[in-house]
Amino acid sequence: MVSWLIFDVDHSNALIWEDAGLPAPNLIVRNRKSGHSHLYYAIPPVCTTESARSKPIQYMKAEHGHCC
Repeated sequence: MVSWLIFDVDHSNALIWEDAGLPAPNLIVRNRKSGHSHLYYAIPPVCTTESARSKPIQYMKAEHGHCC
């Protein structure tokens, strides 16, 4: 089960989600030295095992690819 989408932001603009018109993450973890961060989004659990339905997995993967 996947319950979080985590995006690695490799630059100092931790608020890029705002500039991109995306919803606010549930959690932002920022490195004080580099300014880089990780954006954490809680999602309804998606099963990713062999017995999982393919459409929820495809949707999750599509959403995961739209950040920063």
